[in-house]
Parts: sequence; structure tokens; C-alpha cells
Amino acid sequence: MKKITLSAILIVGVAFSAQAQINLGNAGKNIVSSATNSVGAGKLLTQLASGINPGSFTEKWASAKSGWLSKASKVTSAGTGGQLLSQLIGYIKPAAFNNNFVGKVSGLMNTAKTVTTMQGLGNTASTLVGGIKDQSFSSSFLNNKSTYLSALSMLK
Repeated sequence: MKKITLSAILIVGVAFSAQAQINLGNAGKNIVSSATNSVGAGKLLTQLASGINPGSFTEKWASAKSGWLSKASKVTSAGTGGQLLSQLIGYIKPAAFNNNFVGKVSGLMNTAKTVTTMQGLGNTASTLVGGIKDQSFSSSFLNNKSTYLSALSMLK
């Protein structure tokens, strides 16, 4: 009788343990989702634009900057974010890009315009960051570049 009772307790304990692990897995997914949403695509786009040195932009950026930043801060869809990212790329001077990246700028602008997922937006923005010379970024952006790239990779 003791063996049956002990076995029943053990089985119930294992079942509760498995259920707790499943629930913890869902909680982990929710935490990642919440972290991604709290950062948000709009915030990441404005951080990118603000992290590029002013001298790395064309003259047209000066008149477009405040409107662009305002629109970017409100981005909630991949398509809108992609359109704004494409515009941002167009405002960056060719000299701000790595030499081997200059020929890829037009293609990246087209890719950004056709983004349909937040993950695609994050990947496109990450490619842009990788194509810009380090000296074209502010020192504070460079100090946090790896963290920024990690946040981009969390966009879903």
C-alpha cells in the first residue's frame, strides 16, 4: 500500500513539475515579447537616426529630420518602418558608408521599402548599421552598438 501511495505521489509530482516547466516556457516567451515591444521598432529607428553623426547626412536631412523622427517614433508596422528606413538611407551621404557597401545602398533602400515583417525590418536596419563606417556614428552609439544590434534581432 505504501508503494502505491508513494508511486501516486511521485507521478503527481512529476506531472506538476512538467506543467510548471511548460508554463515557465510560455512566461519566458512573454518576457521576450514584452521586452521587444517595450523597445519597439519606432524607438530603434529614432535611436539609429540620432546615433548617426550630423555631418554624415545630406543637406536635405536638416529640413526633414524633425518630421522623420516624429513619424519614426510612432512606427507600429513593418511596412511603415521600412519606408522610413529607406528614406533614412537616402539621407546618408555616400562617404558615410564602408567602401564595399556603397554599391549596395540602392538595393538596401529597395529591400527596406518592401519589408513586410518586424524581423525583416530589424534585419534590414542591422545590415545598414553594418554598412556604415564607425566614424559616421556618435561615440555613444558606438559604445552601445552591440546592444542596439541585439535589440534589432529581437524584433518579431
